[in-house]
Amino acid sequence: MNLSLHKQISSRPISLLTTFGSYFFSFGYQKLHSISFFIDKIIISKNELKSTMKYFINIFNICLMTRLHRRNFLPTTIVNLVLWAIWGLIIVFVNPERSFQFSVFSFQLKVFPNIFLFFLVLTLSFTLTLALLFGNTRRGFLASLFFTFILLLRLLGIAHWWTILVLGIVISILEVYFVRRKQKTI
Repeated sequence: MNLSLHKQISSRPISLLTTFGSYFFSFGYQKLHSISFFIDKIIISKNELKSTMKYFINIFNICLMTRLHRRNFLPTTIVNLVLWAIWGLIIVFVNPERSFQFSVFSFQLKVFPNIFLFFLVLTLSFTLTLALLFGNTRRGFLASLFFTFILLLRLLGIAHWWTILVLGIVISILEVYFVRRKQKTI
């Protein structure tokens, strides 16, 4: 429960809401038909009615916000499984040595689109998997970048322990930066 709402609820004077609640608890739910008699006997001030309405609006907003921020894991899991299946099909059926050559300002360039596709699908698959595990999309994306860059460094032949350490430090600094930036905005 939100702390400010909890303070509002606990600091409120006795009003229609607490009286109404005590009526239900003392007499039980079997006497709901006599509620019209109970409401006719209560004299409500204008301020008390406003505070009760604010209370219900705050409760409604909290329920609405928690419902909006709830994550739906089933579609994410299905997309994740499809991405892992596509990645497996790329490994089995796509030739990684296929390339295109073209020249730019008398430079001969060789492009490997299949390797790019491999790393793109791998990054997306890792991102969704780790985002589901961590419960945070940003951390999942940063961790997937870490693993993808390790594999890319191994492909290039420069994956040593100090390059992996530097990469881990850079990813950790990025995470700390995003966490601190988020704390400053709150």
